[in-house]
Amino acid sequence: MRTKRYRQISTILFRYVYSNITVKSESKQRVRARNLRVALEKLGPTFIKLGQAMSGRPDLFPPSYIDELEKLQDRVPPMDTEIAVAVLEKDLKRPLDEIFEYFSPRPTASASLAQVHSAYLFSGQEVAVKIQRPGVKELIEEDVAVLYQIAALIDKTRFGKFYDFHSFVGEFRTTILEELDFQKEGRNMERISFNLRHYQHIVLPRVYWDLTCKKALVMEKIDGVRLDNKSEIDKIPVSRNHLAEELLDAYLKQIIEDGFFHADPHLGNLLIQNDGKIALLDMGVVGRLDENMKTEIGRLLGSFADQDSDEVAKVILDIGSKTEETSTKSFQQDVRTIVIKYHFMVASELGIGRAIIDLAKLAIDHHIKMPQGFNQLGRALLYLDTATYHLAPEMDYVDFLNRSNQRLFGERLMSQNSRSKISRSVLESNKLLLGSAGQINSVLDKMINDEITIRFEHEHLQGMIRSLNRSSNRMSFAIVVAGLVVGSSLIIRAGVGGTILGYSTLGLAGFILAAILGIYLIIKILVAERS
Repeated sequence: MRTKRYRQISTILFRYVYSNITVKSESKQRVRARNLRVALEKLGPTFIKLGQAMSGRPDLFPPSYIDELEKLQDRVPPMDTEIAVAVLEKDLKRPLDEIFEYFSPRPTASASLAQVHSAYLFSGQEVAVKIQRPGVKELIEEDVAVLYQIAALIDKTRFGKFYDFHSFVGEFRTTILEELDFQKEGRNMERISFNLRHYQHIVLPRVYWDLTCKKALVMEKIDGVRLDNKSEIDKIPVSRNHLAEELLDAYLKQIIEDGFFHADPHLGNLLIQNDGKIALLDMGVVGRLDENMKTEIGRLLGSFADQDSDEVAKVILDIGSKTEETSTKSFQQDVRTIVIKYHFMVASELGIGRAIIDLAKLAIDHHIKMPQGFNQLGRALLYLDTATYHLAPEMDYVDFLNRSNQRLFGERLMSQNSRSKISRSVLESNKLLLGSAGQINSVLDKMINDEITIRFEHEHLQGMIRSLNRSSNRMSFAIVVAGLVVGSSLIIRAGVGGTILGYSTLGLAGFILAAILGIYLIIKILVAERS
């Protein structure tokens, strides 16, 4: 079965991606990008989701590919209505006419894992019914097994070792299988709805739990238009700048304060209603941040808004992992260039997501490995840049970031869970300050009156002295031996005293004495080294 899937994947990729294209270079890249999108659609849900993940990585793929892959979000052919109804009836164990008063046979949306139909409950309430494509989980597991084998080959290369594609496939598998659990999506929806309950213009649909199961999610039907529908957006009776700020603030709260955020806010998942409220849809993909990462992201956004490039670089280095090829100084210089570039941009060119992606790309260029969660965050904020741009293209991001970041950090610091810790820290600091004040005054008085005695105590100093003595004795002994050799040579040359075998007796005696002393010195050194 897997061999057949291998053959199918390779055939489709070769036909649409690797075939020769006899066009000019710039057009060639656009055609290849379009062919890649078509190939991913034909390969099915796993590769469509893979393409969606790729569309959020402009740090790795050129703009022409990003533009094409983004079309995968909304352009997926629907499955037959009969198949959708069969899935629904099997999972709920009831016929369709006992579940809904009316069920529309025409889907209102179609995605790679599921499609949505509108329906009416017997109470008259209109709902949206999200139904999973049959056999999709089995196909995904099979495709992921193939991706693991491809990743194993890539990871043997230098490129693969840096990016760790095996871990990427593992995280991709976890994410996509979570998306297939519609009950978990319902819980995500309720959790984010609760976290954002104080935002006046942010809403999420209500979940009908008695009709929701793993393969079907029934929720409140929300009507609205996409944020890029300018003619309809202009009719909204609410300040568009206010809406943009509230939307962005809601996402920063999810990230910095909650550590649990909607990770897929592309334009198809954000609808604006007639009353100006923005509905967040599709909570199958969520991001999770631990306490440390929430703090680091807050530091990053705050330092970026303050144009503190050194702090921005420090945060990236704290989040990521340096390699032997990383030059901290060079990285800091390039971060400074990015921060300056954004400082001089007009408001319409700015964007939090775009800045995060630029920093992620810079980290890759400097061989700094960033966690997958950082890339997921960048992708979500990049989508959000697009949404806020359609609402308020002249929004002052820097001013907003300063206001929002300070408020969110203040609320997080003063949250109910941390108040007791803050109180204990204040009491401990107070005790430390009160106790140390008298001690510092006492020390200063003794210094002024020359009453301070500083005592040094060396450990193992005697051993060091003995070692130095031995070395100096050996040096002196060696100098004496050398002197005997040189002196004996001069005596023999001068022919002083009696002779033996034609050599000066005194000179020969000196050579013999020097040899004996030299042998003795060598023996002492060898014995000392061995002991």
